[in-house]
Amino acid sequence: MPVKEKSSIPLLAAEAPLPLVMALGLYVFVWLKQTLDLFPQLLRDFSGDSYVPLAQREAIATLAIWFSLDALFIIAMVYQKNWGRLGKILSAIIGLVLLCRGVCGEGDFKPGITYLFDVTATLLLFLPSVDAWLKKRP
Repeated sequence: MPVKEKSSIPLLAAEAPLPLVMALGLYVFVWLKQTLDLFPQLLRDFSGDSYVPLAQREAIATLAIWFSLDALFIIAMVYQKNWGRLGKILSAIIGLVLLCRGVCGEGDFKPGITYLFDVTATLLLFLPSVDAWLKKRP
C-alpha cells in the first residue's frame, strides 16, 4: 500500500493556520477521552448474562453515531473541507442545547477538562484565518 505524501494532507502543509491545528488537536483529545471513557462501560454492560434495557441500548447507539460523526467531521477538516467545520459547529450547538436541558432538569453540572477543550476548539474555528483556509480550494 503506497504511503501518502505530506503534501497530500492539507493540514500538514506550511500554510495551514495554527489555530486550526490546535483546534483539531483538542478535538482529537476530547474524542479519544470520551471514547475511552465509554468503551469500558460498553464492555461491562454487554458482558455475559447482563440484561441491558432498550433505552440504554438506544442511548449507546446514539453515542456511537455521535462519536462516528465527530470523527468524520474532524477528518473532513484535516482535508480542508468546510462542511466538516460547519458540522462540528452544529454538533457543538446541539451538545450545548442538550447540556442546558440536562442542567435545567437535574441542576448538576461539573465541567471537566474535556468540556473546556471542546469549547476552546469550537471557538478557534470562528477565527478568520481558519475560515479563509477552509474555504480556499486547492
